[in-house]
Amino acid sequence: MDGAFRETVDARHASRLTGQTVFSISGLLSSEAVKKSGGTMLVDGVTFSVQAETTPTPTPTFDSSTGSQPTPTPIVPTDQINEHEAYMEGYEDGNFKPDKNITRAEIATILSRVLTRDAVAENKNYGDVNEAGWAKDAISAMTRMGLMEGYPNGGFGPNKSITRAEMSKLVSLLIDETTETGAGFADVAGGWARDAILAVQGAGLMKGYEDGTFRPNNALT
Repeated sequence: MDGAFRETVDARHASRLTGQTVFSISGLLSSEAVKKSGGTMLVDGVTFSVQAETTPTPTPTFDSSTGSQPTPTPIVPTDQINEHEAYMEGYEDGNFKPDKNITRAEIATILSRVLTRDAVAENKNYGDVNEAGWAKDAISAMTRMGLMEGYPNGGFGPNKSITRAEMSKLVSLLIDETTETGAGFADVAGGWARDAILAVQGAGLMKGYEDGTFRPNNALT
């Protein structure tokens, strides 16, 4: 770790154990752990913490071809990120259902668990939010933050699948406006979300498909 040998850890035991601390270390600058032998080693997880006041600012790599320092990809400002527990959960049957479409209510809930922003808009009483009452507070929070809004008919569409175009618009509101835009896709010209799609493409946060399309109207999984 940090370019120096620290310790060889033997994880063998007569019976299977969980939640055991195998190795712990502090005060590292950057680290790489190497498994020396055996085909497989099962671990429950790797936990690390970073002290905010000592976290170095990433330094862009000098680009010799242009003679310039490229701008690092911007992230959501740290003062807008909550300390949180799980922000995505599975279902009661023990599955995660990764290929299931995500609804607008679910996206509102996910973001409400990780983001903190000052209110920039008035709350709205959507006529259909009671259909997903469990997400009412999250929908209100996203509305006040100006990140999500309803439809012209006065509804929010909580059970409606969020599209890739809608997600790109939402994500574009969270990144630095100075982000360079992407090269674009074959199927976004003239679309209402074109600028947002190019912004998230430039930031490397959303990608297209192998055929050069973005498929903005596809539902997000």
